[in-house]
Amino acid sequence: MPDPAFQFANFSLQTVLSLVFYIIFGLYIIFTAILYYHWQTYATDKLVSRVTILSFFATTLPLLLIMGAVLLRI
Repeated sequence: MPDPAFQFANFSLQTVLSLVFYIIFGLYIIFTAILYYHWQTYATDKLVSRVTILSFFATTLPLLLIMGAVLLRI
């Protein structure tokens, strides 16, 4: 006999994965804002700071886009 406490949790895999994706995306935004603040506040060289920011976005945005695209195909 199934536990009645878990009967209301009738979520599909798509719903759970979407929720996880939105949570990861929200954490990414918060993490990016913190890093950006620190790079702008404590950077000693503007050029190095720009290269760092561009490298960060060039590596992380494609990963988020791929994760979102995979999620849409499930």
